[in-house]
Amino acid sequence: MSLLKNIAPFSSLRTEILGILDRQIRVRPYPKGVVIYCEDDVATGMFIVVQGSVKTYTANNKGRKLILRECAVGDSFGVIEMLSGTTRLCSAITREDSLIAAINEGDFRSMLAKAPEIWKSLAIGLARDFKPLTWHLKNLALFDVNGRVKNLLKAASTESDGQLIVNQRLTQQDIADRIGATRERVSFVLSELRKAGVLSERDGRFVLAENAGENGVERESG
Repeated sequence: MSLLKNIAPFSSLRTEILGILDRQIRVRPYPKGVVIYCEDDVATGMFIVVQGSVKTYTANNKGRKLILRECAVGDSFGVIEMLSGTTRLCSAITREDSLIAAINEGDFRSMLAKAPEIWKSLAIGLARDFKPLTWHLKNLALFDVNGRVKNLLKAASTESDGQLIVNQRLTQQDIADRIGATRERVSFVLSELRKAGVLSERDGRFVLAENAGENGVERESG
């Protein structure tokens, strides 16, 4: 069976097309915390998460990070730079032990010549990425840190008995890296939310009152 058979958006491709892909990709294990590529590296190919997860991020010269995207099984990354011929727009690092499939640019263009329908599958994946990216940009541009923290927790949660339970175990640094704030500022906001009675913790996960955002969120000035 093809390695990509059960991975969207490739699962809809014909068996013979999956066979072409399997012959061109190279799959290797990456332990947790391994950098796959760095910002400004020459982009020579694209990647697909087969198992595990990856985050892409940018950082300044002081080491402060902003997470741009979290890639789960079936997600591709590094595609835009490969197609546009630019250097890497961000860095990519594994969030856990992972299996990553790599396809270099030459092999990718060769595959397209043999199976142009691969474009459709890839386009579906890229289009799916625009919604979280738009949300991320909106959160950064239109909300203060208080609002960004609440929006992130709400987006990462599921509703249960009138409460929003965050699915991931997030540290203060995790939150800071996702919303473009300092850990100290995030710590202050979390403390204020606890005092207001809208935030608690259960089994190492944040629990947010369902009405946490009813009082509104101030926009940043300027």
